[in-house]
Amino acid sequence: MSRSRSSKCIVIPPFHYIHVKDENKHTYRLVEGPQNFIRQDHETVITGDRAVSMVQLPNRHYCMIDDPVQRNEDGSVFFDDKAQVRNQIGDWEYRLYTTFNEPFPLYPGEKLKKPATLLTTVSSVDSLRIEAVRDFTDDAGVHRNAGD
Repeated sequence: MSRSRSSKCIVIPPFHYIHVKDENKHTYRLVEGPQNFIRQDHETVITGDRAVSMVQLPNRHYCMIDDPVQRNEDGSVFFDDKAQVRNQIGDWEYRLYTTFNEPFPLYPGEKLKKPATLLTTVSSVDSLRIEAVRDFTDDAGVHRNAGD
């Protein structure tokens, strides 16, 4: 990531964002557009001199995110007592159009590992063999282990 100290004003159009580091508090924050962002002397824009476009998933597509943020039970992003997001380091998640049908920013620490990809469709005469890559409990309440 490039860091910007030179530009004092960054125009953030709609559906764009930047990551800002506060050097005094050593905290990171997400700034979403549309707005004109005036950088203070104690701030560094981590995403560079230009705003980054939000991730937009077309219908029937998904993407893969490395080090995703932790979420509350209602799906909202979890912030700690210093208003920082917590990343699940070493983890990953798929984001589907059904859940993320509006453009969304990547929070500080998140990385787009796999861009928007069309979902695999299976015809009525074909089948897919699937395997669990981590332990989970399915919608029917059945516990599945990795490798099942």
